[in-house]
Amino acid sequence: MLYQPLARLLGADRIVWLSAVFVFLLAAVALKIPFPFLPRDHGRAYAVNGAESKGKTRGVGLIMAICFLLCGALFLPLTAEAGFYALLFLVEMFSGYLDDASEVPWSDYKKGAIDLLVSVLTAVNFVLHNPTTICFGTHVVTLHPVLFGVLAAVLVWVSINAVNCTDGVDGLSSSLGILSITGMLAIYPSAFTGAYLGYGILYAAVLLAYLLFNAGPSSLLMGDAGSRPLGLLLA
Repeated sequence: MLYQPLARLLGADRIVWLSAVFVFLLAAVALKIPFPFLPRDHGRAYAVNGAESKGKTRGVGLIMAICFLLCGALFLPLTAEAGFYALLFLVEMFSGYLDDASEVPWSDYKKGAIDLLVSVLTAVNFVLHNPTTICFGTHVVTLHPVLFGVLAAVLVWVSINAVNCTDGVDGLSSSLGILSITGMLAIYPSAFTGAYLGYGILYAAVLLAYLLFNAGPSSLLMGDAGSRPLGLLLA
């Protein structure tokens, strides 16, 4: 919405850092507000110090996602590919939030089916807009789109569930998420340009704001509403 006039005024690179500062401040303020629709954590039987999480505000991944998508729409270019990823991001966030807010936790089969559908659609969207090549150092291998899509869907599904396992431990999901995003941007600078670069830095800034409240002893938990879309974004 504001990308074109700001790009002419400031340049594309400066917009990325401006948006990162803006979304950090927005998320930091929004996360301080005690929204009544956010559920309370019931504790986790098998998590590290899971009982200590009982009573803390959970599901703030909903607030994080809204800040992220709002600033992305305002400051970054929105392509058809990025727009569809944003839609899938919302599906993961809302399904996670509804699970967080439910008195009876959703079954693993129900959540797994949603994750699988999102993973397949993510893979299809990627294949439709990108080459199906994999680089091993200086060696480049081009895969058949169907094979690439299957492998990509598996990657996305595993990433969603792996990140979901880190939620509930103070500072773990947010710190590892920041390191993963910034690490990939630093190691593969030529691959992550344009929307990839902008949205990656934007969400790292959101995670940094969340870490202010999630570092031990934490007061907020992102819940499935935050961990599942984070897994999707990382994949």
